[in-house]
Amino acid sequence: MRVQNFQVIVKDLPQPYGLTLYEDYVYWADWKTGTIERANKSKGENRTRIQNHLDYIMDILVFHSSRQSGKNPCSVNNGGCSHLCLAVPATNGTHNFTCSCPTHYKLDQDGKTCKAPTSFLLFSQKTEVSRLVEDVNECPTLILPIHSMRNVRAIDYDPIDQLVYWVDGRVGSLRRAHHNGTRGEVFVSNSLEKIYPYDIVVDPFTRVLFWSCARNNIINVTKLDGTEVGGIIGHEGEDQPRSLAVHPVLGLLFFTNLVSPPLIEQAHIDGLQRRKIITEGLENPLALAVDVKDNFLFWADTTTKRIETATITGENR
Repeated sequence: MRVQNFQVIVKDLPQPYGLTLYEDYVYWADWKTGTIERANKSKGENRTRIQNHLDYIMDILVFHSSRQSGKNPCSVNNGGCSHLCLAVPATNGTHNFTCSCPTHYKLDQDGKTCKAPTSFLLFSQKTEVSRLVEDVNECPTLILPIHSMRNVRAIDYDPIDQLVYWVDGRVGSLRRAHHNGTRGEVFVSNSLEKIYPYDIVVDPFTRVLFWSCARNNIINVTKLDGTEVGGIIGHEGEDQPRSLAVHPVLGLLFFTNLVSPPLIEQAHIDGLQRRKIITEGLENPLALAVDVKDNFLFWADTTTKRIETATITGENR
């Protein structure tokens, strides 16, 4: 497209870089002269240098409340949108807008409410937790906007309150936050440095968090409202419970016990009715997962370099 009727406002500038407008003036920065100048935006008259001796000017901007005048439908109650309200050009004198959603969210049928994903994979790295949604093409992986993550050692998720729980290995505490980054807080403190949390698992039905302590060799229970229940497994003194998994439908807790030789055990969620279900062929089992649908247990062993499975009673290995 050929542009016609353009006008030169200011010429012979050494190296203009930043540019902004306010009222009757155009402002610019010059990288070579290290100055900020302004001139009349129509004719280039009244050229004035307003700042000298600046190094590496990257950008400039004039802010004034008068520049914020005007409105569109998004300025009133965010247009009724739960998340993003996007104004679009007016047609026939009517201002229009559309509601949109952040990455991984989907717009509901009402056209205004964004719904969080209900199926996803969370994975932790040292200072962050990311969410993977497989059916999203443009950005399947997103780092959750959760702050204060230091040396994340284990994670779990409460689907009821949509909270991410994690072990902070730097200070040895348990923390939690909403997946959108709000409501971040210490869940179990280690102010006296008497615990060393190793693994965690949420039971969404009974609303409790199980967590193993590598310092005291105990599996503890804390209600999700913050009430401490206490230890349920490990009081015998020889146990070394580490990795955890829960079958919330059957009310069963599974854990690795790193005694010699290592074991995988099962117990009721109150810690009673303990039962050894895998007693042979384990070297260093460090991860557990339960298939709630088909009632199978999976574990990973870093020494044997295998992922194995058996029924939750230890059969069909």
